[in-house]
Amino acid sequence: MSAPSSLRARLFAGTLLALTLAPAAARAEDTARDADEAALRWREGDPVPEGYRRRQPGVGAGVAAAGATVFGVSYVAMGALGALGLLSWLAYRGDPSPILPAFVPLAGPFVLASTIDSNPSFRAFLVVDGSLQIAGLAMAAVGAYVHVSSRAVLVRGYTKFFKHKFDASHGMMVRAGGTPYTGPLPIYHEIWHAVFCGLGDFDTKYGYKWDDRVAYKHAYPILAGKYGLTLPPWEPDWYTFNATYDGTGKYPIFFSEAEHYHDIIREKVVGDITRDPLWYLDILWKRTVRVLEKTPPVSVHIGKQPLHTTSAVIGYASVALGVFLALSRRWTLLKILVFTLPLSAPALIIYSDRGMTNYSTFHFFGVAMSPFCAACWLPARAPG
Repeated sequence: MSAPSSLRARLFAGTLLALTLAPAAARAEDTARDADEAALRWREGDPVPEGYRRRQPGVGAGVAAAGATVFGVSYVAMGALGALGLLSWLAYRGDPSPILPAFVPLAGPFVLASTIDSNPSFRAFLVVDGSLQIAGLAMAAVGAYVHVSSRAVLVRGYTKFFKHKFDASHGMMVRAGGTPYTGPLPIYHEIWHAVFCGLGDFDTKYGYKWDDRVAYKHAYPILAGKYGLTLPPWEPDWYTFNATYDGTGKYPIFFSEAEHYHDIIREKVVGDITRDPLWYLDILWKRTVRVLEKTPPVSVHIGKQPLHTTSAVIGYASVALGVFLALSRRWTLLKILVFTLPLSAPALIIYSDRGMTNYSTFHFFGVAMSPFCAACWLPARAPG
């Protein structure tokens, strides 16, 4: 057969295959889309779409609200103390650094209690305030988890939707003669591995490092010894096992896909935090300081001349602004400021180095709100 004839034959076969598979793929796509759209519109009392299941509401919302209230009240009290300290500094030009920990949630009161020169009663107040912040945040987190995992919505639907899409793609690849992926299908990003590696931003005590292989090196002997798993070959400088899910080397087996791996990593992290909470609070304190001080530069263009600053004062001033907005009951502005905080959460909870704080935007909003808030302090001027 000549080359043009062979090419025409392959084109004809490919076209025929596409025409054969297209209707089935379209039907699967329509079915999945209809179920997904029905789930998004679902309300209590509606029929449950195919592939979804209903969960009963829980009591987590009340616990979350109570915890958030405890945390908010205790943190606002500490923030008010810090705001008074800053006002004192502005009035007398003293050194504001001793009072800055008051703006740091969770760890700030404990740092302040250990550094400030004051009477035992005030130190006790600081310790109680910090304990209330930790307890309140823990209640809010547990309540939110219980609420989300038990609310009367179709929470499992998205997992089934993506599994359905994967199965459809897998079947199409098999019918087309390709090499499909046959390993596990994680729907959500792993959390404990990221927390383990993230502790390497400030840890100098327990061997954490921002390197996947450090976590693998910790887990490997436990997987083989404690759980008796027969693992593929692995070397400490490898990011994957020396094995694949297929015979052609397309899909390597990742270490984190080993059974019990995440249990081992969670046990290590939780164990170190439980045995040495001050070590973890110190890391949270340093991360908070970095979030406040290592913010993206604030730039203002006047004509063609850009004016920008990377001053650490902007971050602390934004916290003081939040306290002012709460005390002055400017709830809309406070909500806007708080709305930006989740962008800073990964740097506080997971890892704060290598530019992670550049996701923060709270200080931009703080700078934008400052002129309005400053005007609120100006005395009213009587008409001429």
